[in-house]
Amino acid sequence: AAQTNTRDPERVPQTCEEHVTQVRSAVHELSQQQWSGARAQAVDILTLLANAIEDMGQGSEQAQEAVSEIREQAQRFKNSEALEHIAPLKAGMKAAATALAQLQTDLNIAGLEDWLASSNRAIEAINLDAPFQLQRAPIQDAFRVLTDTFVLAMQLSKKC
Repeated sequence: AAQTNTRDPERVPQTCEEHVTQVRSAVHELSQQQWSGARAQAVDILTLLANAIEDMGQGSEQAQEAVSEIREQAQRFKNSEALEHIAPLKAGMKAAATALAQLQTDLNIAGLEDWLASSNRAIEAINLDAPFQLQRAPIQDAFRVLTDTFVLAMQLSKKC
């Protein structure tokens, strides 16, 4: 189960622009690198999304629980055996989509419904029965759509 308070006391909250730049850059790097390095890059992307959503949400218990779940799944993915890769990665992505949906509610963000639905469809396209190495396209697609949804949420939230 997710813990509700996982905020790193050493981590300084960042601006919207810093989060957008970091997440977009990390997703772009995933598409450019050797697939052998993709596992660490995917962990980084999940962590960056968790940090960004945490900074954006600033306190909603449900959003914090989803952020904790993203971090927990990122660690499970990082430490998983080859045949277990996909489940924690997909669960971390689902937690990110859940956190974004909760932020939509918490911050009264209008206009995210279609983007959240697209994020969930892209995540569902990841096949739990196929090896991680054979799922480059669906993994990249899911991260891209999640990132676009996150960027739009930041823009529409009027917090940025």
